Amino acid sequence: MKLHRYRTLLFAACCFALAVVAFAPVRDAGAAITISSIEDLQKIGNDAAFPLDEDYLLGADIDASDTAAWNSGDGFDPIGDSSTPFTGSFDGQGYTIRELKINRDTEGYVGLFGYAEGAVFKDINFDNATVNGDDEVGILAGYSEYSPISGCNVTGRVSSADDSDSGYVGGVVGNIYFGSITACTSAARVTGGYYYTGGIAGYDEYAPITGCSATGSIGSYEEYTGGIVGYIGKQPVKRILLEGLKRLEYRGYDSAGLAVHARDGFQLAKTV
Repeated sequence: MKLHRYRTLLFAACCFALAVVAFAPVRDAGAAITISSIEDLQKIGNDAAFPLDEDYLLGADIDASDTAAWNSGDGFDPIGDSSTPFTGSFDGQGYTIRELKINRDTEGYVGLFGYAEGAVFKDINFDNATVNGDDEVGILAGYSEYSPISGCNVTGRVSSADDSDSGYVGGVVGNIYFGSITACTSAARVTGGYYYTGGIAGYDEYAPITGCSATGSIGSYEEYTGGIVGYIGKQPVKRILLEGLKRLEYRGYDSAGLAVHARDGFQLAKTV
């Protein structure tokens, strides 16, 4: 009887161990966690086995079309926020995430990754993504800080809400602070809010952008809209440009001015 009980307990323990292995993330000792489904992708930051500070690899193309019906139509829940940012790395290995849907027009920091800090992103492709938020909106990331981004390519649509506080919208990333963007492309349609809209990045502060291209349509409700980046810097550009023009010598002229194209036509500004 004792031997039978021991065998029963041993069998139960083995079954439990097999179950744990079956549901654990795929990885080798010391290696990155492999992501092969949209469900696993959503576990990052929401499951103890998928922490925000880990290294991840895409192991296959991912069909994310089911996200259109997730969370009562809000879609995929962005990975990381301002209080708990994503701080790991994500290597797409050239694989593609298809039909990602995020519809959160009252929220900020909206993208596959909502808020990243000290992270690394490389070789991630997106096909026909639809990402909508309030501000800091991008297909890859809403906000990225000290995080290099390279070899990422996006198609689809990204947009911001139509209100006076909305902005920071880019095809790849909405707002980037330090870090870098290298060899990325966007064929996404980018529709910004009132401020800072760009084909690759909406707002860029101290982050070099090299070898990038944007071929999708780009538009916004107000100002600071660009093909690659909507705005670079940390101060309103109009005042800086006027101050610089004032310092130039014009023969026979004692004033400087500039014209900026906005939604309602050209805005003229000058200083005497």
